[in-house]
Amino acid sequence: VKRLSNAVRLNLLKECEAIAIAFSEAYKPKDDTNRFGIGLGYPYLAFKYRLSSSFSIEAVGSFLKGIQIYGGRVYWNFIQIDGVVIYTGMEGDYSKFDLVDINGGGYMGSIFAGGEYFLNRSFSVSLDFGPVYSKVQERNDSTLEVNNTYLMINIGVYYDF
Repeated sequence: VKRLSNAVRLNLLKECEAIAIAFSEAYKPKDDTNRFGIGLGYPYLAFKYRLSSSFSIEAVGSFLKGIQIYGGRVYWNFIQIDGVVIYTGMEGDYSKFDLVDINGGGYMGSIFAGGEYFLNRSFSVSLDFGPVYSKVQERNDSTLEVNNTYLMINIGVYYDF
């Protein structure tokens, strides 16, 4: 087995280091301090404000035929490796509905965990899931009330300014 000279090995190490730095910089989440973003998901529109690299807040809205949901999220980004951010958080929402045979409103609360993958310095894809508790009630008949717990999955695309 022929060994490489120290000069050749040093050059190879420098090239590997340069490639690693270029790759990590290209896909590294930008400094998140005081940054705004807009997100489009299924089925929601979101405005995110990144308070720091660890915390973000977000206003969300979902508008379907006869159903509107308004809410907010708080994120804690606890792992950041290159272009991936792993987070957890809480969400609270108010809903109202006006359908053919029923109208009313309610609220939802959720805890969630997920991740965000930065495609480049401005675009990212996000996926999270968690249990949701919801309570909705008919506006004209308070005896018609539904309490439910279910699993929610969110996927979205974000653009940061």
